[in-house]
Amino acid sequence: MSRNPQRVKIRFQNHPGYHHSDSSGSRFSFAAFSEAHASLELPSKMFNLVLVAPEIPHNAGAAGRLCLATGSTLHLVKPLGFSLDDKQVRRAGLDYWKDVKVKVWSSLEELLEEAAPEQVWFLTTKGATAHWDINFNRGDYLVCGCETRGLPESLLSDFPNRLVRIPMAQDGTRSLNLATAAAVALYEGMRQVQ
Repeated sequence: MSRNPQRVKIRFQNHPGYHHSDSSGSRFSFAAFSEAHASLELPSKMFNLVLVAPEIPHNAGAAGRLCLATGSTLHLVKPLGFSLDDKQVRRAGLDYWKDVKVKVWSSLEELLEEAAPEQVWFLTTKGATAHWDINFNRGDYLVCGCETRGLPESLLSDFPNRLVRIPMAQDGTRSLNLATAAAVALYEGMRQVQ
């Protein structure tokens, strides 16, 4: 017996009179849900997301949008594999890119001189501590390496107690997309400080 899947268009109506019943028959209002979550206010500065020598403009744009959504600052460490005026950066960041707090650094050493060592965490597949086992604090720096090379080995050996990994299935992928990894760690930090 073959089935013909039907395309269903769902349109959420954002007004107080629109209600939905779940499988148990309970009713809830999408508008009330949206209003409750819209009232959550984030501090103006949550975290600092650092991309070291990013090569792919889409990742920088997605990270910028992520920072704007979380009240965080995006730090880009040169060399960049693209121009900040690149259409793909703006496309990934949508019309939000102009509102993202972005700071560009000449080198990682320059950034590390400004940041307190106890506030810096390096995201790497070579870390021993899972991101959910770290005690994040507001203002921490979450440092992500370049998409193709990761973070320099010399840096990892200089900061062995500051390395953070995102656990993955043993036979799965080698690593996550840069923007995805950044989101996982950043939202875990936000969960902890809320």
